[in-house]
Amino acid sequence: MKLCIIGPEGSGKTVLATMLNQYIKTHPQNGLSYLDVDIKTKEYFDDVLKRLNDCDWPESTKVGKHIILKWKWQTYKGRNIEVVMPEVAGQDLREEICGDDNSVKLKERIKEADLIMLLCDVYGYLNVKDEYNDKTKLQNAWIVEKVLQEANERQKVILIVTKADFFEYDLPEDKWDDRQTIESLLTNYIDKFTYHGHKNLLQNRKLLAVSSVSTSDSENLTEENIVRKPKVPLKSRGMDKLIDELLGLIENNNSDTHQIQRKSTEISTSFRDEKIIKNEKNDNPIVGPLKAIAVGLCIVIISSIVQSVAAFFVMLIIVIVFVMLKKINSRTVN
Repeated sequence: MKLCIIGPEGSGKTVLATMLNQYIKTHPQNGLSYLDVDIKTKEYFDDVLKRLNDCDWPESTKVGKHIILKWKWQTYKGRNIEVVMPEVAGQDLREEICGDDNSVKLKERIKEADLIMLLCDVYGYLNVKDEYNDKTKLQNAWIVEKVLQEANERQKVILIVTKADFFEYDLPEDKWDDRQTIESLLTNYIDKFTYHGHKNLLQNRKLLAVSSVSTSDSENLTEENIVRKPKVPLKSRGMDKLIDELLGLIENNNSDTHQIQRKSTEISTSFRDEKIIKNEKNDNPIVGPLKAIAVGLCIVIISSIVQSVAAFFVMLIIVIVFVMLKKINSRTVN
């Protein structure tokens, strides 16, 4: 099974992946285990974790450079999930999803995935600060919309609102898995996201909220020019519910796959059995002569019956004629 993690710039993909993998490593009882498959990815996550423990954020990927992070998760039932996360500069990501650039092949990776973790950063959206403020907001909203549009019915999608701890009033922690509350947050704060146009696309998708890492207590959504820093010891919230959803979707996907395979096998078996029966009927050398003998016997029996019936009626007519003649003679004599 293949899983892809995707999201607009600043949505916290790197921190989420790092903290989620760290949580999985330290909480094996939740049903997932982590497996390294690429030395570059292993080194990358190790560097990010060190930065977070130093109360610093990982560096942003420079424009024109990218790395494809790869690792595996394994369920308690032994099923492997191949995870990929393109680490791309925000500008490059927008140009590929919103334009014609295909250097990172993001669209292909999304189409290949069985499960998509789509990140949405409401806090970052509200605090976009660049010379193309409105355009960046629109494109970041479009990335979320585009992934929802491109995902087919086979693919499972979890839309994850990151940095949820900044919306304690609108999104209290006990509502981080509540669809209605999360949908309300999206419609109230992401004005470039055409929610009502995508409501049907969201109906069959999972919605969750998480806080990848707690920050210092001084930040407030309404204050400006405040630098957020990771709070040590590092603590994440909502990872247990995210893992539960992942396991549920993985098992459902496995069940759907088995059902398709079983139906295919049943159809193949049915056609095979039918073909065998036909072949047995056609290939048996005794069938033809037996049919001919049976037909011949039927003809003889029918002929005999017909002849017997005809003879009976002839005798009956002769008897009737004889009786009538006898009666006539009797009257003549009298």
